[in-house]
Amino acid sequence: MSNYPFSGQWICDPEFASYQPLHIFHREMEPAPVTFHPKELKNVHMVVTRTFDGSIFGQAKARRIRITADDYYKLYLNGQFVGQGPAPGYYFAYYYNEFDLMPFLHPGLNRIEVHVYYQGLINRVWNSGDLRQGMIADLLADGEAVLSTDHSWMCARDSRYTGKRTVGYDTQYLEDVDNRLGLSQWTETAEKMVDYTFRPTPFPAVSVWEAAPVLTEQKKDGLKAARRAPQFSKR
Repeated sequence: MSNYPFSGQWICDPEFASYQPLHIFHREMEPAPVTFHPKELKNVHMVVTRTFDGSIFGQAKARRIRITADDYYKLYLNGQFVGQGPAPGYYFAYYYNEFDLMPFLHPGLNRIEVHVYYQGLINRVWNSGDLRQGMIADLLADGEAVLSTDHSWMCARDSRYTGKRTVGYDTQYLEDVDNRLGLSQWTETAEKMVDYTFRPTPFPAVSVWEAAPVLTEQKKDGLKAARRAPQFSKR
């Protein structure tokens, strides 16, 4: 398609590779389509990683990444948080983001990590629950792709997120986290043919900022307690 902005392949957790997208849309007063979604493929946290040599950018002045995921991603380069997204959208007008990598690149080897989250629910927040899971990305040198997603990118399931119950009219899973658990064994991602139509231009990434505690207190047991300032959306 003419407006397809990626050179890379869509990659996913291998367990999703054999599933075709579910039809979940219907008119408001009509019954929802009858579909089957495996329970074990809901609330899935996948970590994707790739190591590369910084020399792939050559003498390029602009060194960027173009990226999106379904439902959501958090992007890290060399352990530093780069950004997250995309904003929720429909697969036939899907959002993607671009980030400047210059502040995060090292000479020699560099490591990308992407935390990809797939919820698997159908609610007022997500158009999820359709088995469209995974991500796609291109690393760009002056606008030209020099490294793209394919099956050589490795993935692992993050089993620390153990929440099974949903809250808020099924809009989210409880964020129960067991840090005694960790990542599964690393394996190659699966390449998958997808039916996304992307927006014609990158969309602004989700805004993220740090908020310092109002105060910290030293408790008798040696632990510190912190109370954060109230957070409000920026307008």
